[in-house]
Amino acid sequence: MAVVCGHGNSSRQVTAWLAAQGFDARSLNGGMAAWTRAALPRPLPAPEGFDALVQFDRLGKGALGYLLISDGEAVVIDAPRVADLIVEEAERRGARIVAVMDTHMHSDYLTGGPALAAQCGVPYHLHPADGVSPFDGQPGRVTFAPYGEGDTAFTGDLVFVRSVGRPDLAGKASEWVEDLWRSLERARAEWPGHLMIRPAHYASDDERARDRSVGGRWSDVLRANEPVAITDAAAFREWVRARTREAPEAYRIIKTVNLGLAQVTDAQADELEEGKNECAA
Repeated sequence: MAVVCGHGNSSRQVTAWLAAQGFDARSLNGGMAAWTRAALPRPLPAPEGFDALVQFDRLGKGALGYLLISDGEAVVIDAPRVADLIVEEAERRGARIVAVMDTHMHSDYLTGGPALAAQCGVPYHLHPADGVSPFDGQPGRVTFAPYGEGDTAFTGDLVFVRSVGRPDLAGKASEWVEDLWRSLERARAEWPGHLMIRPAHYASDDERARDRSVGGRWSDVLRANEPVAITDAAAFREWVRARTREAPEAYRIIKTVNLGLAQVTDAQADELEEGKNECAA
């Protein structure tokens, strides 16, 4: 019998009581907060020109981060709030972190990108459109090196294995669905079939490959991903509209904190990050 609570305190007391009643009970150490933070490092085939690629699978969140290594230098992509495991993996492989980037400003978890970049004394990269609050246009207080048109990056929340990113999480569904459509049109026209899709999230085990990694070739995604296969703009808008739902209340707070426009305690951060992501349309 497993007993779970928020941080593993109450569950220990309940487990002791159950044991006294003769039950074989165990308490989840650290509770749901620890489960949400836990990440499994998974080595992946490295892209051409690189030495190593490691996917960090946050099983409790359905969120993914990456470590990309070449010639002893490493880039960290979509780092979680607690990024110690990624730092340790880089050190174990003899790689020095030279840059940190977020594929987008996350809504479902608190990024560790800016803090990790400051810790390592390296640049933190972000698209400039993500450097302002989408809710009121207020500039964020996070220092970053911008990347933009033509720069190479991971797919982030643009496209997942089975779905696409939600354009409604910042209250701009009608505007951002058009951006999403144009991006997918460009991807269908320009991306080669052998390109590997390595997203920032997943919703279920159906999105895993045989080796348990999340991702796949673009040609396979085109066949299996329902919204990506839609080639009519009106039909795509309707597909997204039909799946639009209320965004979790915590997401607005998380994005605001990620922009440096608010602060929370560690306990508040654990509470904000609870549960699986709801980033897929």
